[in-house]
Amino acid sequence: MDPETQMTSTEPTRFCFRVRVEDIPGHPLSRSITLANDFLRRNFQRSFSWDTDYLYTPVGIDGTGKAWVLLDFAKDIEPKPHSSNVNLKTFKVKGSGDSLEYEVAHYNSIRTYTSTFPWGGRQARRVEDQPTIGGVEKGT
Repeated sequence: MDPETQMTSTEPTRFCFRVRVEDIPGHPLSRSITLANDFLRRNFQRSFSWDTDYLYTPVGIDGTGKAWVLLDFAKDIEPKPHSSNVNLKTFKVKGSGDSLEYEVAHYNSIRTYTSTFPWGGRQARRVEDQPTIGGVEKGT
């Protein structure tokens, strides 16, 4: 495990990656998952899982340029943190051929930026919880 990311596997943490999206190897539409899998395998000996993690994929991930990729790790731990006070770890990511390098970084206003994204993603509402209008489900 890299010393700068060493932590318990049960601590809710949002990993923030600043990356040139074209530096992430593999299919352009799989770049976020490729990044998450690489980071988690390297630091936690496991792959990304939608059951325990959440990934914010930026618009334009299949293009070129700099973007933020946000990985919410251990999203279901109770009590759930709020996105404005969750533990943040920030990295600058550099591509080197087919591999990625992670450098601990500090960005002003990263807390302000990331707090606009709900911790663990938005929860889908169950069908039975959907509001009805005149006995008909809204949106049908």
